[in-house]
Amino acid sequence: MEKRRLETRKRFRKKTAIISAIAGALVLAGASAYFFIHSSDAKSGQNTPTAKESSEETLYAEESAPVEDPETTGFVSADPAESADQPTRTEARYIDEIILKHNNQKPAAHGNNPSSPADSGKATGPKDTPGSNKETPGTPEISPPEKEPDLDTPVPLPQPEPNIPPEQDTPQPEEPVEKGFETTVWYPFWGGNAAYQVLKEQSIDSINLFWFELAPDGKIKRMKYAKPVSDDIIQTARNKGTRIIATVANTDGWSDYEKGAQALHQLIATKAKQEQLADRLVQFAVANKMDGLDINFEVIQGSDRENFSQFMEILSRKLHQHDKILSVSAYPKTTDGGWEGPQAQDWKRLGQAVDEFKIMTYNYHTSSPGPGAPLHWLDQVIRYGESQMSAHKLYVGLPAFGYQWAENGSRSTVTYEKAQALIKKHKPSVKRDVNGEPSFTYIENGKTYTVYFQDRTSLQKKMDLLAKKHPKIGGITEWYLGAEDPAAWAVLKSSPK
Repeated sequence: MEKRRLETRKRFRKKTAIISAIAGALVLAGASAYFFIHSSDAKSGQNTPTAKESSEETLYAEESAPVEDPETTGFVSADPAESADQPTRTEARYIDEIILKHNNQKPAAHGNNPSSPADSGKATGPKDTPGSNKETPGTPEISPPEKEPDLDTPVPLPQPEPNIPPEQDTPQPEEPVEKGFETTVWYPFWGGNAAYQVLKEQSIDSINLFWFELAPDGKIKRMKYAKPVSDDIIQTARNKGTRIIATVANTDGWSDYEKGAQALHQLIATKAKQEQLADRLVQFAVANKMDGLDINFEVIQGSDRENFSQFMEILSRKLHQHDKILSVSAYPKTTDGGWEGPQAQDWKRLGQAVDEFKIMTYNYHTSSPGPGAPLHWLDQVIRYGESQMSAHKLYVGLPAFGYQWAENGSRSTVTYEKAQALIKKHKPSVKRDVNGEPSFTYIENGKTYTVYFQDRTSLQKKMDLLAKKHPKIGGITEWYLGAEDPAAWAVLKSSPK
């Protein structure tokens, strides 16, 4: 009997030793990796996450996945077999929804709206005005000329808006940074192999990882269906000297403007709350060794204008203490505007606080067919920006994508690759407007579709405008990496540095 007890104890000790060794190895592995780096799956750019750890550092590893594993305290990923290049129908619809709602706007609930956008009030915004059957407007309209003006023709600068801010933190010094014209991009979580190959092959000054969002409680989470960022993306960027910026987006999951705006209001309603949110964001950037943050809050109440400015000033001070960059993604406008999002963005104060001011100059036409970024409008938006802040901080957001409109007004996104596939299939006559943007119409199953998209020529026209009229701006930011004409990179390589 005694001999049997001794053998049982030996077996128990052996099992305990094995379990301890495995646990120790897992702890060591976890200590050397951040939440977004799980493996080196270069092709998808994404990987299946493990269950959420309980340490403070990995609080930000929470994933907005639709399925919760009852056996763990975290979330499980979608089927690992579903690569980023072949999303499920549900994932594809979600991604398209993000692109369609990105940089759309909601009318202010107060004040007078200025002239409507190119779509004359028909552009689909994030949410219709309560009690109205009309669709919400998109970006402010500037009536297009019959033909684009000569690039050498002088145009008066817009007059700066009155701007008397309340007592605030000491503004950041306005010292011009001699870094030359930069090419930066938003790198989306669905970019897959297309985006990764461009990162490997082209010269990019910084990638803005369009991967993260705020939860209503202020925690930073990955967007729905977004897997942890691949180690290959991080290492490739580091090896090429490319800055890595984390874009932190909406609190609404891109679905409910009012709900998201109210959630953001609760997070920045007081200075104490602003400090708390800023601390959380700084902790996120430092823990994950990001070079900086890009704040992309597109659900802001007009009444939160002062709160948002003060929050950004606080965040700027805290990030700069850690030598991190602060960027903001801003709605395009030529005046303060009568829309909730643009109204909440005080360009003069934000321009003092941030290092990079990215203007989302696209989506000029949304509900009706037309160019995404006409030159006359692009010029006026940049001129307004130059009247509000130092030009070297301005980064002009240029579209790499286009839209396809059906006869009923519905639209879907079109990459350059998809546009070429449609041209090959339907053999339409491709036209080019005065902005250099190509378009065509085709019929399928008795329905007529109109497509506008971007290519090398349309990009060249925009770059010519920037070089001749706005040579002092900081650079451009492409929305989004992987959607562009591959030949467009030859244009960017020839841009002044």
